[in-house]
Amino acid sequence: EHSSVDICRNILGREVCQMPDPTLLLNAPEYEKIIRKHFAWSPKKPWLSIYVLDDTPQINDILMRCAQVLRLEPQHLLSHSCAKKLRNRILPTVPQWLHLVRNCDYFITDSFHGCVFAIIFNKPFVCLGNEKRGSARFDSLLGTFGLQDRLVTKLEPDSILQILKTPIDWERVNAIRCSEQERAFDF
Repeated sequence: EHSSVDICRNILGREVCQMPDPTLLLNAPEYEKIIRKHFAWSPKKPWLSIYVLDDTPQINDILMRCAQVLRLEPQHLLSHSCAKKLRNRILPTVPQWLHLVRNCDYFITDSFHGCVFAIIFNKPFVCLGNEKRGSARFDSLLGTFGLQDRLVTKLEPDSILQILKTPIDWERVNAIRCSEQERAFDF
């Protein structure tokens, strides 16, 4: 994270540089090979993938409202013990998880790597920030790609619904990602 660079400089007296997360060093086709080789199933209707680690009733209400506004079937990427379908009570495999992100119509997450894979697969997304877990990773990642507007730190439905309508300039994001990959490989 960018903040760690400052900590190393100010506290340890060391000059360091921040590098992209290793998952960003591969392009979508590399992950798609894993998906093609192993994935098992796909929802029948267009879907909203939801990967939320810190689930609350308030968040669930907002997620269901987002699904309604987007007119997409919600697909949770974490198991839910109260789910009606057996499939939703079982954690997806890594290839299945990648498939559900790669092929969704929209993605909502509170996970750093959820955001990473939304960027890799060029999926419109909203990131639900969690101050208790810390936001430095999100700030760094989204700041690098100019996607700070995708981060929601206060669970206000209207602000989240506004983000849903805001398109992402994937050409610009992909150019930055390419540049970050080159910088990392040069390092």
